[in-house]
Amino acid sequence: MYRAYAETRPTLSLWLFVSFLGLVGFPISPAFLGEDLLLAHASSHDLWFALPIAIAFVINGITAARVYQRLCMGRPVEVLVEDLSC
Repeated sequence: MYRAYAETRPTLSLWLFVSFLGLVGFPISPAFLGEDLLLAHASSHDLWFALPIAIAFVINGITAARVYQRLCMGRPVEVLVEDLSC
């Protein structure tokens, strides 16, 4: 129901892409500064503590990318076929 925003609503798709980049800590976003400070502080005290933080950031990025993919990628024809099969 919420698929194919890239073709049906390109402006909304672009805004979602920019917001997801901000959520995952893209280097020009404010979230990047927070991630960098967390990793710098954790690695300066205990190296073993920086590993779970880095893994959490990676999982966060993968999850946000999958949400964007589910919302915006696909073809409007696929949405119609899925609705007819239900």
